[in-house]
Order: sequence, then structure tokens, then C-alpha cells
Amino acid sequence: MDTRIRNKRHYYTAKEFFHAKYGHKRRKRTVVTKSQIDAVEANPKIPTPDMEKPPLVGSEAPSTSFLVHAEHPILPMITPIIEGDNVSSERTLKSGKPSTSYYGNNEYSRDSGQSNLSDSSDASSSSNDEDNNKSEQFRCSDEDVNDWFDVRKMIFPENNKFKFDSAVTLGEVHLMILNYYIRHHLTQSALVDLLKMLNIMAGSKICAESYETFSAMFPNPYNHHRVYYCMECQSGVGNSAPNHDTVCSIPECGGKNFDFFMAISIEQQIKETMIKYQKDILDYESMVRQELVSDINNGRVVKNINSKIPDKLITLSVNTDGAAAYRWSINKPCYPIFVTINNLPPRIRFDKNNLLLAGIWLSKGEPNIPLFFKEFCEEVIKLGDGIMIGSESYKIVVVQNCLDSVARPKLQNSTQFNGKFGCSLCLHEGKIIHGNQQRYPFKKSQCRNHDDTRRLMIEAHNTGIPINGIKGLSVFLSIPHFDIITGFPPDYMHAVLLGVVRQMWELFTASTNHSKPFYIGQKLKEVETRLLNIRVPSSFPRYPGKIEDMKKNKASDWESMLFHYFYPCTIFT
Repeated sequence: MDTRIRNKRHYYTAKEFFHAKYGHKRRKRTVVTKSQIDAVEANPKIPTPDMEKPPLVGSEAPSTSFLVHAEHPILPMITPIIEGDNVSSERTLKSGKPSTSYYGNNEYSRDSGQSNLSDSSDASSSSNDEDNNKSEQFRCSDEDVNDWFDVRKMIFPENNKFKFDSAVTLGEVHLMILNYYIRHHLTQSALVDLLKMLNIMAGSKICAESYETFSAMFPNPYNHHRVYYCMECQSGVGNSAPNHDTVCSIPECGGKNFDFFMAISIEQQIKETMIKYQKDILDYESMVRQELVSDINNGRVVKNINSKIPDKLITLSVNTDGAAAYRWSINKPCYPIFVTINNLPPRIRFDKNNLLLAGIWLSKGEPNIPLFFKEFCEEVIKLGDGIMIGSESYKIVVVQNCLDSVARPKLQNSTQFNGKFGCSLCLHEGKIIHGNQQRYPFKKSQCRNHDDTRRLMIEAHNTGIPINGIKGLSVFLSIPHFDIITGFPPDYMHAVLLGVVRQMWELFTASTNHSKPFYIGQKLKEVETRLLNIRVPSSFPRYPGKIEDMKKNKASDWESMLFHYFYPCTIFT
């Protein structure tokens, strides 16, 4: 920036300083003496803060005891005048009022504590001649400029020490800091700076000065921790952060970049949820026994487990799927592990407030599913020995893990759906058509079972050769009483709603099926009219839309189509 623009910018800043000080209405011309402007421009350390807001006018104008200062960007608006400081009276605008401090748009008297509005409105109505007299009256010499802009003398006078005079305990201070940190979404660096600032104000090290030490002061009932892994091969590194010179232990990888995911304990979450809904759980169990209501806890899988374990059971259902992170600046998908307690009544079982969170994977690309679930499986094995909730002892059992067709074979360590022996429920070999497309034509095949699959997993692990689509061991194989086949049911959302139901609609409306008896393409206008005339209850996720918008339908829309719209809209006599 050349000298002309810099001088012009400094001149404008100096004018704004004095303009804000006098508080003229309608931005009237303010006369600034040449010595005052030269004093501001001569100091290269003085920044030029942005004065975007118009000068305060009338009763909002600051008092004439307001001391202008340009060393700090915000000091011209909040600099207080402290009694007893050694700033000369020639550099203080005399107003004939008691010593005051200016905060925001008001002025507070130290004697009475009441808000005293500035009487600079009288000055705003004065003539330009009076402005000239004022500017000459408060003209400062060049030798006084450095003292004028001395932060130490103006803000922190030596004879006015800052002292804490409060009955607040140190523990309450830490809780307030934690509340401030969470409420205002501070970064860890901002929290550390805040702690250091409080230590300086107190005159001693009363607060921790690192994020790790501060967080260690508070209990961690959910025992969440980080699990680090190599970003190149996604192999686990451990729970402690690797050093800068750490290299991946896999010889073929040798990666030096590491990331982490969060593993969260579910033991405390289970206890809190079971205690909170204890009465609802007992009432629901009584209703199921009396009215013979079918639920997962009286199904075949849980009954088989109950025959082996006489203790009370808490059964869990697990699921995970990719989701877009909320307001995330980088394109990183979020993979949470959600756990559902099947003992809860259905009306509150799937409430988002009652879902347990066992882990969060937030990184680029898809997660390493076996590594992601390893921490969860290890905890479930420990909880299988029993936990105490109140005075009752419960055994924790996982009965199902619902995943899509991409994540399921990764967790089962088997072939994907587009490969040979890709079905996770039977031994259908499949057939290749059109050169590279794997299809499974209808035929009866032998169903898989837990014992045979376990044997194949051990054999494939020892030999390194896939057998009937099984590549090796699964992390869920170590969980007691978990069936490796029936424990991975077909995904209802992808297989039924986004699969079969959408395919049925395409068959009904595709022009290639115009000769088929189920074709309704020539009556789409009537179908749309019927669809738009349907008035659904408020419990439905959304109203039925136009046919041309069905390609944007979500799973809940196809579910409404399956159970409510198909019959009244597509059946013609």
C-alpha cells in the first residue's frame, strides 16, 4: 500500500476517533487539528480499526470523560477511566462529572452505580465555531502522544489492583468454565487461553492450563475414548495418540498419517435407561404375557437363549449406516453405532432420546467395519457376565445387528452380494450373465446355520482360502449366544422398501410392460388424482406427492405406498 493511501486511511481513522468522541448528529463535519492527526499518523504501531458503525448521537453518545485510545481495536469503545490513575488531565476530556467507566452505549458512575447518559447531545447541536474551540482546547503536544496511547497506564494502573472478592468455590469456577466452553462451542485452544487468563487474573495457578488436565477434573461416566488407526490401510494402532515419527506396523503399508474414531461405553447408558423406564418396562412385560403380544423378546431366538440362561436378560439390537454430518465443512460421512434396548415398550424403544450411542466414525471414505465394532464386541463380552441395576442382576445379550448389504458381508467376513456365494442366508452359488453380472435365479438351496458357518470361518482363517463365500473369522463370532447367521437379518429398509416396493412400481408403470395385465401406464393421471386426494393423518412423515416426484421418494414414502396407497390408487375394475 502506498503512502498516499496509508495516510488517507490513517486520517480517516483519526477523524472517526474524534467524531465518535464528540457525538455529532447526522455525521456533521468535525474539525480535527493538524497536530492531532500528525500524532496518530506518526506512530507506526497504531492499527487502524474498522469504524463500521456510525458515531453515537444524542443520549447514546459517550461521556466527555471518554479517553480515546488507538492501541487496541476495541479500546476506543470500551476504555474506562479509572480513578487515581496517573493520566494527565490535559489528555482527559473534561465533563465536570464524577469519574466514570463507559461500557457499550451507557456510562456508569462508580459512586452510585447508576447509569448516567452522556450530555454530549448539547455538544452535537453546537456550531462549527464551538467545534473549533473544543478541538483547540484539547490539543495535545507531540511529546504527550506516547503517554496518551500507553495501554499500561490507561487500562492497568499500578495503584488500582484487580482483586477477587467472591464466595464462589474453585469447583464452581471449573463448572462455570465447562458450561461456558460447551454453550459457546469454544475450541480447545480458546479454552486453554481462557484458563490461562483466569490464572493471570487470580495471581496464581488455580486452573489447569491444558485441555487434557482440565477434562480430567470431571468424571467420565460413559468412558468414551479414542481409537487410532492408520489412514492408509485402516489398521488399528491403539487407544493412545501416536507420535509424529510413528509408522504403521503393517510392513506393506508404512503409513505415517493417523486418524481416530470414538468408542463409547454402553454400560452406564443401559443402567440409566433401565432405571428411567422401570415402571414402563414392567407394565409392558405384564401386558405381553397376558395378551400374548408378539415381540422380539418372546421370539424363537430369545427363547433359545432363555433356555440356556436362567437369569434376567436385557436384549440389544445394533445397527449402523452412513449419514451426512450436520454442518460439516469437509465431505466426511458420519457412521454412528446405535444400540436399541428391546426391553423397552415399542412406543419409546425407537425414540431418538433412548437410542444408545456406542461409537462414532467421522472420516473420509467408508470405515473399517471389523475395527469399528471391535471395541463394542469386547464390552458386550464383559457385560455378558452380568451387571447390577438397582438390586437386580441382568445379563446383556445382543440378538441382532441390522446392516445394509454392503456393511453386512464386511462384518460377517464373507463375499458381497455381487460375488459367488454372496447370499448370507443360503448356499446359492449364483450365476454370471452378460459376462460380468452376478445373478441369483430362483432355486432351492441349503440354508446356512451358525455351527457350520463357524467351522467354515475357522477353516478359511487357517488356510487363507475362501470357502462357500466365507473368507475368515468375524468379530461377532466371539460374542456369546449370538447367531452369526440369524443375527444378521435382511435390511428391511433397503431390501423391502427401497428394493421390492420401488421395483413393483417400476414394473407397473414401465412402458416395456404395456402388454402385461398389471400395466397401469395409460391411467397414470387417474392414479395421480387419487393419490393427491388422499388426506393422511399427522403421524405420516409427509403427504403423497405427484408421480413425477416419486423418483425422489425416501424409504418412508415407499412404506406409505406399500401399506396405504397401492390398493386404493392402482386397483381398477
